[in-house]
Amino acid sequence: FLMIPSNFANDLQGFRQPVLTYYVSYTYYVAGSLTYSSLRKLTELVSGAALRSSLSAKGVGEEQMMAQLQPIVIEAHALHNPSLNYAIYLNNTIVPGLMMLLISLMTVYAVGSEVKFNTARSWLEKSNHSILLALFSKLLPYTLAFMVIALFADYYMYGVLQYPCEGGLWPTVILTLFMVLSAQALGLLFFAAIPVLRMALSLCSLWGVVSFSICGFSFPQPAMEAPVRALSWLFPLRHYYLIYVSQTLDGNSPLYSF
Repeated sequence: FLMIPSNFANDLQGFRQPVLTYYVSYTYYVAGSLTYSSLRKLTELVSGAALRSSLSAKGVGEEQMMAQLQPIVIEAHALHNPSLNYAIYLNNTIVPGLMMLLISLMTVYAVGSEVKFNTARSWLEKSNHSILLALFSKLLPYTLAFMVIALFADYYMYGVLQYPCEGGLWPTVILTLFMVLSAQALGLLFFAAIPVLRMALSLCSLWGVVSFSICGFSFPQPAMEAPVRALSWLFPLRHYYLIYVSQTLDGNSPLYSF
């Protein structure tokens, strides 16, 4: 909210220092910061316009006037998201993060249901008692389905909505594939560590939800406490976010991410 007091114009012309008040909600940190920056810039422009009118009335020349209004000229360039589009900042991490959460949960359920419903022995026998073959044949259809969904999300964001994609098509496709595989691997790890379907699903949910806070896209990871900073490397979304920034936004070579 921007509050303009009564008799604002008269007080401004009479040099009585009228007060402009603004209230910004920081419930959403980035949106609040952008709003605060816009309001602050707006009020500074109003203040500068008032001073310019005053100096002009006193006969001060344009060059001397601008030197007083802006003694240091600042050029600000917002790289890779020049319009400060909140959707570009948010969706490119939230959407993959939600997908990773759902993929890990479905992986736990796909494997855990074999144990829960007492079909694991039959499943293993059909795979010639090879756990690798059993897992591969079980999870491959899921992997393909998840890849189709993830690639459709990429197409919608970078093709339809025209989000920045400086790194090109193939690095983005490879990043998406690794995102799917890492989420599946995480689900397998949790069920292997706690082979109880309910507990493994709960752990997956907790890990997936915490990853949004700890991956560093809303609060910078280097500013976190040392134990939390170390813990963040155990979350696949943290690595996805770093590779996304390096390749998709900055356009660096995949070698930088390797």
